[in-house]
Amino acid sequence: SHALLGTAYRHAVDLLEPREVQIHTLHADFHHLVRYPELHYRPTGAPPRPRIFLLLGNTLANVDNELRFFQQLHESAVAGDLVVVDCQLAAAPADRPDEIRRLDGTIREGKPSPEHAAWLSGPFRRHGRDVADVQISVELRQQCAVPGSYEADLVATVRGSDGSVRRFSSWRGRRYDPERLAAC
Repeated sequence: SHALLGTAYRHAVDLLEPREVQIHTLHADFHHLVRYPELHYRPTGAPPRPRIFLLLGNTLANVDNELRFFQQLHESAVAGDLVVVDCQLAAAPADRPDEIRRLDGTIREGKPSPEHAAWLSGPFRRHGRDVADVQISVELRQQCAVPGSYEADLVATVRGSDGSVRRFSSWRGRRYDPERLAAC
């Protein structure tokens, strides 16, 4: 969200510039960090300054492949840089699906809240042709790139007025074992 990023930038400037902390922003695709020379630039003779790479919200869960993302981030980082990752933690070990279904509230319920379901089904209802019904359900996915992680996949089952049925992944939330994520 550009509005959220703009607000975050203004807040960082207001809070940190009086303390002589330089703030740099980069409008870029974080799936391809190695493509941005700004991340690699170090002025000749300048003392090394640590940088902070910050992933907030559900950012990590929206990365197509976390291992490739962290590999590219590693290629952009230098000693002393810090990566701060805000992510959802696994409710149970990923290899114990019954325990996950018992302890992870979203997966246990099998469906999102009515408000979340209405929000997720909105685009199908507004833009789908002859949509008769949209149901959102939650499915557990255990095949994730990061060992020890699993995913709550919110699947939209869209029924057409002609009786056709199509399924779409409308949202996903991955949960991570923090120690295994750090090891990756």
